[in-house]
Order: sequence, then structure tokens, then C-alpha cells
Amino acid sequence: MHLSRRVAVYAAFNSQNLPQSARSAKRRKTRCVDCILSGSAPEWMRRPMTLAFRLLAFLCAAAIVFLSLEPAREVQTVLHADKVKHFAAYAVLCGLTGLGWPRLRLPLLIGLVALFGAGMEIAQALAGTGRTPSVLDALANLCGAACAGGMLHLLRR
Repeated sequence: MHLSRRVAVYAAFNSQNLPQSARSAKRRKTRCVDCILSGSAPEWMRRPMTLAFRLLAFLCAAAIVFLSLEPAREVQTVLHADKVKHFAAYAVLCGLTGLGWPRLRLPLLIGLVALFGAGMEIAQALAGTGRTPSVLDALANLCGAACAGGMLHLLRR
């Protein structure tokens, strides 16, 4: 196809003279990924993704509970490596939860994940497994949740 013909076809397709159905179809194709991430996708498109993220969020929370309450068995070789693990675990949990429930407000999400982390620190004290609760661990949990919340905020815009 000649270049001027392509330009004319492109201009005609992008003009406002298109019928409403053609304009809305073009808009739907270009915003499909954006609408899934923002939570405004149609139910048939959003449902499988949110179910998958919800399942992954529950599995992540279960793994955090298991790993937090099992008896301590490893000797730490790198200084503050456990803080990095706390940060990463709660960032993943917050990210999966935010993707699984896209209409949940971010401050509430971050607060819930941080509260879950504080609850796990209290549970470590009560479980009697040889683990000690730490305020710094709870702070690392909050920082991980806040970092994931910031990334979710950028995705939702």
C-alpha cells in the first residue's frame, strides 16, 4: 500500500467522523490493560484475574504465618537479612492483596497488612517457639507494605 494511502487510512480511522461503535471499539482495544489494572474492566474480564490474585494473596499469608511461627533453626550470617525478608514478604502480600481487591483503598490496605504483621510479631511472643518479637521487624513489615502500596498507586493511576 502506498504511503499516502496509509496516512489517509490512518487519518480516517483516527478522525471523529467514525461511527460511535468503531470509536468505542478502538478505545476498548487501547485501554484493555489499563482497565484491568485500574479495576474498571468488565466483570467477565476482571473476574479470573482477581480470583487468581486473591488465591495467591491467601497462599502468601498462609506461608507468612507458617514461616513466622515455626521454630527458629537458622543462624543469621548477614546482618539484618531478616529485615529484608520481612520487607519482601509483606511487600508481596500487600501487592497481591491490592491486585486481588482492586477497589480496596490503599491506606486501608497498607494498614491491614501492617496490622497483620504486628499480629504475627505478637503471635511469635505467645507461641513459645523460641522466636522473639521485634519492633524493627514490624517496622520492616510496614515499610514493605507501604512500598507495595506506592507501586499499586502508580499502577492504578
